[in-house]
Amino acid sequence: MYPLSHRKPVFERTAYGRRCCLGSRSASFTLQDDTAGLGPPGSPSEPASRLTSWTPQAIRVLWKVGRLRRKADDSPRGALPPCHPPGAHQWNDEDEPRPHDTSTGCDRQEPRFLADRRKEHDIEERHSALNRARMWVPHLIHAGESRMRVQSILNRLYKFPSFVYGDVVLCGQDDELSLEVHVRPRANSRPICSGCGRRGSIYDTQTTPRCFDFVPLWAIPVIFIYAMRRVACGNCGVRVERVPWANGKSPLTRAYALFLANWARQLSWTDVAKRFRTSWQTVFRAVESIVDWGLAHRDLEGIEAIGVDEIHWHRGQSYLTLVYQIDDACKRLLWVGEGRTVRTLLRFFRQFGKQRSAELKYVCSDMWAPYLKVLAKKAGQALHVLDRFHIAANMNKAIDKVRAAEARELKAKGREPVLKGSRWCLLKRPENLSDSQEIKLAELVRCNLKTVRSYLLKEDFQFFWGYISPYWAGRFLDRWCTRTMRSRIEPMKKIAKSLRAHRPLILNWFRARGMISAGIVEGFNNKIKVVTRKSYGYRSFRTAEVAYYHTLGKLPEPECTHRFW
Repeated sequence: MYPLSHRKPVFERTAYGRRCCLGSRSASFTLQDDTAGLGPPGSPSEPASRLTSWTPQAIRVLWKVGRLRRKADDSPRGALPPCHPPGAHQWNDEDEPRPHDTSTGCDRQEPRFLADRRKEHDIEERHSALNRARMWVPHLIHAGESRMRVQSILNRLYKFPSFVYGDVVLCGQDDELSLEVHVRPRANSRPICSGCGRRGSIYDTQTTPRCFDFVPLWAIPVIFIYAMRRVACGNCGVRVERVPWANGKSPLTRAYALFLANWARQLSWTDVAKRFRTSWQTVFRAVESIVDWGLAHRDLEGIEAIGVDEIHWHRGQSYLTLVYQIDDACKRLLWVGEGRTVRTLLRFFRQFGKQRSAELKYVCSDMWAPYLKVLAKKAGQALHVLDRFHIAANMNKAIDKVRAAEARELKAKGREPVLKGSRWCLLKRPENLSDSQEIKLAELVRCNLKTVRSYLLKEDFQFFWGYISPYWAGRFLDRWCTRTMRSRIEPMKKIAKSLRAHRPLILNWFRARGMISAGIVEGFNNKIKVVTRKSYGYRSFRTAEVAYYHTLGKLPEPECTHRFW
């Protein structure tokens, strides 16, 4: 790599001037086409602060710029660059090679009077070249006079018609810096009433400006400072104006709320607050505002299938009722309610509306009695399906209960503990067993135990899901329930009674022909548990509701002129 002084300058035209790069991005200077006020070197018109801030590299840049421009204008080779800082090396005739005598091969000596005349001529040419340089030679801008301002970035990315970005002030110390952007209304602009949205005349202007948090720049908080105006509205009276970058009295701009809300999907809210040097409450308010806007503007038309389920979310018997849309086109969270009673699910249908409820074609739920009662009343025309997942889960619970009771009984009688270590052998599907579990299961089947009989009944019931016709599936279900009731195994008899009580809803699974499944609902429940675990739980229902809607609701977001994430 050559030194900086030996690199060839390359010029690039930008919107704010010329940029001179010395062959490296790390060593570049922004040049501005503004030489007004420059005088001869050392003259009073040359600002001292600008001269003293120049470095030797900057002087070399000016020297090379002058050489390139003089060659274009056919200037004499002895012309000086536009200006020199005081105390810097003055470039003179000795820096340029003397004319060489090609005939003799040695330097030619001039008479003294010719040398003096040539110097006087060169001085005149230097001043004329300096006057011409004021028209086209750029000069280096001082560090405090950069023309790539924050206002330019805001006007490009976040511009509003009736407002102007004013001064930008860097405040605070090294650890607590902030950029304060002063916003003012355009001349002759009329404010908008915050009540009815109409423009009106200005009543007065608040003396204390209001602050709005904006997206940070280089990890430095950006604050909009604006003195709110009051509107003399003919409909609403005297109201505070509506500003386009914030909602109501919120101190967060819409862009900043969107910025925090999108990061809150990837990280926990505490991590987002630490990363962007704000508080947890600020992140919560940002997410809450985006969720409220999305709930008000989401589309609920065309929903044909819903799934209802509950999850345990707090200490004690605390449950949340969750309603999902499980259509093929869209799968999302529709509603969250506290509790799992009849009144809880009725609140959803009141919010959902009678017309949308009448358009439902499929409903999926478990066997919880309050849910069955409300769904039969509000969505009676829909095909209500009890999915196989809940039936299989109830059978596994019954088998595990039989195994635990019989293991205690064998231990009390002093017999060999053959059921020890056999739990997963009985609960797993045969194709999912390991080699050691297959050996253990083969040993158990030889024993005449209630646990083994319960396992055989469960495996026999798996043929039920292979039927296509609801009629023959019903015949099989009746025979299986009869055999189970004669087995004298109480947990399995309880399962048979439950299947007989919900026989029509179970057979609807065949009428739906696999169009819906509760597996989607259970998958959503698992995602909700992940969200809760990532945040180490939620203290209030409102916080949990906002987090679940934000993660699984697929809510629309307000439009923004630029994506800051």
